[in-house]
Amino acid sequence: MATIIISSVSSQRRTSYARAWLEAQTLDQELLLVGATLDGANELARQVASIKGAAFGWHRLSLSQLVAASAASGSSPVLARAASSVTPTGGEL
Repeated sequence: MATIIISSVSSQRRTSYARAWLEAQTLDQELLLVGATLDGANELARQVASIKGAAFGWHRLSLSQLVAASAASGSSPVLARAASSVTPTGGEL
């Protein structure tokens, strides 16, 4: 399955697209919903499940949880590609 990233200034447009995509998935398909907050990802999953029925294998995380889990495992290909060296000056705020 391909990774899909939706970017829009309109939260309604992002949510609508995510809901349509999620409704097209099977109820037993393993997938990961990443929301700005865990409550947001949970709410989207609940909305779709209320229409389609119970779903198994739908994992939900906030963006910060995903980053923390990826950093803890040390095996994220996304983080590995995005890694860059930082000089002491570059690390100062």
